[in-house]
Amino acid sequence: MITYDLDVDSIIINGIKMAPYITNAKFGWHKMWGKGSGRNIAQSVVGSFNIFPKITLTYRRLNQNQLETISSIVNSQEQTSTFYDPELKKTITIATYTNDLEYNQKRIGRVSNFDVAYISRKRRVG
Repeated sequence: MITYDLDVDSIIINGIKMAPYITNAKFGWHKMWGKGSGRNIAQSVVGSFNIFPKITLTYRRLNQNQLETISSIVNSQEQTSTFYDPELKKTITIATYTNDLEYNQKRIGRVSNFDVAYISRKRRVG
């Protein structure tokens, strides 16, 4: 297993440090196979693929002001997401989109934990 120190302020979305809002960050490096991909007659996998980074953030219980900040980011068409890429050994900034914003609210003014995935709009370069 590869481990590295992650600066708690290293995840920044739209210029806002996410550390005060989250309890967990899950990093994904998703492969998307390109044109001509598949198996050849020798049963070898052929073709090209690209890596598309994805960060899934688990937000802690938020009050109304905090939720307003986060929902304005999540519900925008595109976000600017900055985080450390351990393979490239540097901090990268990418354009992302998100999945749908869904949360449970049992009490007015507070919502329970929820996840949001920030998915790269372009392949990773580097």
